[in-house]
Formats: sequence, structure tokens, C-alpha cells
Amino acid sequence: NIYIDFSKLINYPQLFKYFETLIDLMFPNLFGNDMIKLMPVPFGGIPLSNYLSFSKCIPQILIRDKAKEYGMKNIIEGIFTEEDNFIIIEDVITTGSSISNILTKLSTYELNYFKYHAILCICNRGELTAIQNISKEYQPTSKLIPICSIFTLNEIETYINNISHTSYFP
Repeated sequence: NIYIDFSKLINYPQLFKYFETLIDLMFPNLFGNDMIKLMPVPFGGIPLSNYLSFSKCIPQILIRDKAKEYGMKNIIEGIFTEEDNFIIIEDVITTGSSISNILTKLSTYELNYFKYHAILCICNRGELTAIQNISKEYQPTSKLIPICSIFTLNEIETYINNISHTSYFP
């Protein structure tokens, strides 16, 4: 019953600094590998990915909806190698369909050698089964891709309920 819209976050850049602090505290080893690159899910993951890329000096790649019909006709913008490990960046995960669409697109272009270090999202609505199945299908080692969530829907609901039940007057 709750719709989470993070599209307005671009108006509050100070929140990205807060998110970065939370990510560093919650997942201290997330960015510890030199071969890490960021892969945002368009459009929701792009603002957080851009912020993390610039603040931590981590390269990123961008996946287009479809290959350009002119120029280099790329589906992917950015430089990558088979040794890279990607962190998929998303704003909200519900069923994992956006992530699945990107991974399917990459495998269609025979880019299924990508290795996925983690999925990082601002809010995980808690429907992990679909994402775990996606993980097994697209991860070269067939192991689950760890999901690193700053918040879960349950945590947000608990916070909202606590605020609505808190009286500020004796």
C-alpha cells in the first residue's frame, strides 16, 4: 500500500552524502575491490550511482534501452573488461524486473561474462525470491548476488508508524 518514489531525490543532493555514510557503515567492504565498477539501472539508479562514482572515484558504465542507430551503435557506454566486478545500483527493488531486464539485455548482446559483486539499493521492498532466481541465472558462478539495502520497506513502515503514534505533548 506504499508507493516509494525516489525520483525527487535529485533535488536533495545532501541526502546522497547521508546515503554514502550509511553505505560505508553498513557495508564496509562493498567498494574494497580495485576491479569494481558501477552499473546503474536506468533511471532510478543513476543519481546514486553518479554520486558514488564521483565521490569514491569508481568508474561506471551506462546501459542504454536500445543500441544507438548511429555512431558506434553502443548498448553500453563506458569501458569494461572481463575482470571487472559490477555493483548494480537501483533505487527501489520490488520484484527485480528492472534488474532482470538489464541482465537479459546484456546476455542478448553476448555480454554474459559480467561478474556481479552486489546489488545496492536505497529501498528493498522485501520481495527477494525473484532477485535470487535472477542471480542464479546471470551470475557466472551461479551463486546469489548479495543485496545491500540501505532501508527495507518494513523499516520505513515501522518508522512511519512510530512517528504517527508519538505524541509531542504531555
